[in-house]
Amino acid sequence: MSEPLERALRDVAVPGETQAGERTWALARAAFAERGEPRRHLRVRPGVVRLAVAATAAVAIAVAGAVSPPGEAVAMWIKRLVVPAPPGRPDARPGLRSLPAPGRLLVTAPGGTWIVARDGAQRRLGDWTGASWSPQGLYVVAWRGGRLAAIDPRGAIHWMLARGAPVRAARWAPDGLLIAYRSGTSLRVV
Repeated sequence: MSEPLERALRDVAVPGETQAGERTWALARAAFAERGEPRRHLRVRPGVVRLAVAATAAVAIAVAGAVSPPGEAVAMWIKRLVVPAPPGRPDARPGLRSLPAPGRLLVTAPGGTWIVARDGAQRRLGDWTGASWSPQGLYVVAWRGGRLAAIDPRGAIHWMLARGAPVRAARWAPDGLLIAYRSGTSLRVV
């Protein structure tokens, strides 16, 4: 979505938004007052606390990337961690040794697109300008110029489409069967 359109959508006043917020707070206050003080304390295992903290951090990062321009700063921070500058440059840093949580990262940088494993191993998928995971992480949709492709995590291209206009912002549907993408000024589904 273009920045002016996003800004315009954020600035639109939703009818009844203020009243809905006031009703919500009133209901929450009443429910809290009705519940009263807790009678006993739960004992939480340390592993559960760490999982909750990690999940909260992941959600905060996702929200920052989804709703604000600082999301680009987060992406650049991840890029600096994953793709270090060449040795000898003043901003050179040691390479990524491991991820702080289980799973894999999909990283797009000026040199292409990579999948980074938990142990820091990197698999280059190709010279793509953008990419996105499928819902279950079984495939990646990637694009560059007028090309759109579905790629497995080993790097094998399963199919590729050529479009006349540049492709950008492709995303998988929640069921993992369809991909919506922008090509020129059109929104398309494949």
